Amino acid sequence: MDYRLIALDLDDTLLDSSKRISRRNREAIDAVRIKGAHVVIATGRAYGALTQFRDTLGLHDYSIHIGGALISDPDGRLIYGDYIAPESVRSIMEWAVKRGIYFQVYTDRDYRYLQRTVHTENYERNVEFAGIEDPDLLTREDLRAAKILLIDTEKTVPEFRRELSPQYPDLSFETSMPWFLEISNRSASKGNALRYIGRHLGIPAEQTAAFGDSEIDLSMIEYAGLGAAMANAAPEIRAAADVVVPSNTDDGVAWGLEKYCLHADRQND
Repeated sequence: MDYRLIALDLDDTLLDSSKRISRRNREAIDAVRIKGAHVVIATGRAYGALTQFRDTLGLHDYSIHIGGALISDPDGRLIYGDYIAPESVRSIMEWAVKRGIYFQVYTDRDYRYLQRTVHTENYERNVEFAGIEDPDLLTREDLRAAKILLIDTEKTVPEFRRELSPQYPDLSFETSMPWFLEISNRSASKGNALRYIGRHLGIPAEQTAAFGDSEIDLSMIEYAGLGAAMANAAPEIRAAADVVVPSNTDDGVAWGLEKYCLHADRQND
C-alpha cells in the first residue's frame, strides 16, 4: 500500500528517552516525504511545544495538537478548533481548586495555570516549552479552552476519571501518561483530526498510517489503514493496532516506515 498521509505521535513514539528524534527516524521521515507523503505530527502538546520538532525535521505540513482538538496548516495558521464549553471549563477548574489538584488549561497557542508548582517545573522540563502563570484563570471571560490537563499520581488519576466522567458525558477523559488526565470534547480526538486532514487533502483512510503508544493515540490508530503501536505502548493499544513496531528507544517509527512505507514489497518477509 502507498501510504500518502502519515501521523506521528511525539512522546514515547517518535521521541526517544531523551526527548530527541534519532538520526534513523529523521532519515526515514525524509525518505517518505521524498516519496510524496504528508507527515503530520499528532501530539497532546500545545503548538509551541512541537515547533522545535517541526524545525528539526524540516516539516512544512499540517499539525495536530492538543490531542486533536486543534489543527494548524503548514504555515502554522489554526484551521480547526474544538473547544470545551465555557461552563464546563469553569466547573472543572473549580472542582480541581477545591481539592488542591494541579491543572493546566490549553488555549490556541499556549497553556496556562494558576500558580507554579513542582508539577509545572516537571512538565516544562519535559516538553521544553513554558506555560503562563495566570492567577485570574477562573474568572476570565475570554478563555477558550481546547483541553484541561490534571496532573497528580498514578493512583489518583483513575479516581478523578471515575468521579468526573459521569458528570460530563460530552467530554472525554483519557491518559497520555499514568499521572496525566487529559480532558477534552469527545469529538476532539487525533482520529477525527486525522480524518479532517485526509478529507482536506483527498487522502482516504486506506492510504493513511498512524504511529502511537497511548490512550489518546487509539482513535488515530483505529482510523488509519495502517495503525502502528509501539512495543512500549499500553497492552490495549497494541491489541487494537494492525502492527506492533519496535519501541521508541529502538527507532520503531523508522522501522515501521522502512517496512511498510518504503519497502512495502517486503512486508511479508
